[in-house]
Amino acid sequence: YLFPIRMRKNFEKDFLWEGLEEIRVRIGQPVEFLYGDRSDWVGEEVIVSQDIQEMLNYISSYSLFAYREEMKQGFITIEGGHRIGIAGQATLQEGKITGICPVGFLNIRVAHEKKGVAREIFPFLNCEEQIHNVLILSPPGCGKTTLLRDIVRGISSGCYGGIGKKVGVVDERSEIAASYRGMPQNDLGP
Repeated sequence: YLFPIRMRKNFEKDFLWEGLEEIRVRIGQPVEFLYGDRSDWVGEEVIVSQDIQEMLNYISSYSLFAYREEMKQGFITIEGGHRIGIAGQATLQEGKITGICPVGFLNIRVAHEKKGVAREIFPFLNCEEQIHNVLILSPPGCGKTTLLRDIVRGISSGCYGGIGKKVGVVDERSEIAASYRGMPQNDLGP
């Protein structure tokens, strides 16, 4: 559970988790759930700063200090590969961000691993024993990372034709493998 205890009753039983893409938690606003082209507010209780702090304690297992490097980049990745964006007042030292305090906004991006999305484009990437260079462009939220993850998996496993190849992934923000404590949460192939 990531949510404050006082709000958990709102998420019991018949709550709609199917198709959920993002959860926005903002001080002074109710919790907002985003499903592609629509959003729903959960309950009428507004978030207060103590709620954000309680959530940060749950997210970090009461050890926020252990996540300070990720927080400097504005996010924390949790088990399952879900990424939590963090916004608030940046603290600076010699022109570099050293932390965010106070935190006023959390944006939980719900991880979705979609296998097979690269199947249709794979014939255009594969040329005999070579893979063509590729540039993936699209607006935010259209699936660039999801597509790249499936391309990596397809090349590695050979599942879209051909023989599996060695693949090296440089993923400095842990977005492709969605690493949590150094362990990939997504399948990138063998």
